[in-house]
Order: sequence, then C-alpha cells, then structure tokens
Amino acid sequence: MSEKKDWSVIGKKIKELRQQKNITAEQLAQEIGSSVSTIFRIETGQEPRALNLAKIAKALDVSLDWLMGLRTTEDLNEKEKIPIEDINNNLKRIPVLGEISAGSGVDPIENIIDVIYIPEKRNVDFALMVRGNSMLPKFKPGDLALVVKQPYLENGEIGIIAINSDQAVIKKYYNYGNKIQLISLNPEYEPIIITGEQMKDIHIFGKVVGKISWE
Repeated sequence: MSEKKDWSVIGKKIKELRQQKNITAEQLAQEIGSSVSTIFRIETGQEPRALNLAKIAKALDVSLDWLMGLRTTEDLNEKEKIPIEDINNNLKRIPVLGEISAGSGVDPIENIIDVIYIPEKRNVDFALMVRGNSMLPKFKPGDLALVVKQPYLENGEIGIIAINSDQAVIKKYYNYGNKIQLISLNPEYEPIIITGEQMKDIHIFGKVVGKISWE
C-alpha cells in the first residue's frame, strides 16, 4: 500500500465528513488557520502537515485515531480514543515492514515497504500488512497490524510469530509448557500446534496492539 494511496483515503474521509457536517472548505480553512487551497490539496490526497491534521480532526469533532483509521485490538468499536488535547498535535513515522500472512505463512519480516504516521503517544514500533482471512473478523486482508517489538507474549495475546525461522504469521498465542498453540480467530482454520524440539524454532517478533483499516 503506497503512502499516496493512504493519504488519498484520509483526504476522502475528511471531505466526506466535512460535507456531512455542512462545513465549507472555506470554513474549515478558517477554523484551522490555513488556506482553502490547503484544504483542497489535503482532500485530494496530498500529505498534510501533522499540525494541520490534528487541527482538522478537532474542527470536525473526531479523534485523530478515527481520522487515520486506527483501531485497537482490545476495542475495535472506537470506545477508547486518544483525544486531540492529549496528543500535543504530534505524529510519528513508523515503518511498514514486509507482508505477513494471516494464513499459512510467508517469508519473515525483513524489508521496509512504506511508512505511516500515528499519534506520537501510541506505543507502536512498526506495522505489518495482513494477508489472508484467517484472522477475521478483527483483521481483514490489507489491514496494517500495529506491533510493539518484544520477544515474548502472554497467553491469549495476538502476536507476530515466526515458525522454523522462515515463516511469519499473525496469530493468538498460547504456551502450555509442553506445546504451543497458534490460534486463528476465523473458526474455519485449525490451530497450529508446535511440540517437542520444534518449540525451540519459534521466534516472537512482537505483540499486536492495534490495526489501521483503510476503509
């Protein structure tokens, strides 16, 4: 997913919300202390300044999380949002790394394919693109899984896990001591069960703490 496409989606969302609220481009520009041409450029997909994006979210009475398509794994219904007042108008860049699989697995995480912007206060180290439908309904193909880099997971947490050093999957993790189960959220998929010496071949890249859905 390219950076240009990402900003086009956000720009379209801004325009649709502005029109729903019967706010003209001139009014929005005045509210954020900018020009009408700046609003039009943002709405047509130009990357906005972080300060302008935060001001637009505030002017349209939405959270920056919502505007950027952020969801948390704990709450995908947007009950927990970061208020504009709490983000100090700051965004940070995080890398989008090579695709993972929400199915049978692909090559492990390695190259940076893009960058995205998220509120600075979010504890996120990198993002990975989901492919496949084994983690439906929470994670759809094309979603970006937001990941905190760490070498461990608690039982029941969703993580990015490599098997045999050559496959990386997004799965719910359970370690029972004598076996590890990697569970898909889609009930059509059987659990991946690892036992014996194969347990030594499991590598945890990090914990999934949220997602970005470009809808």
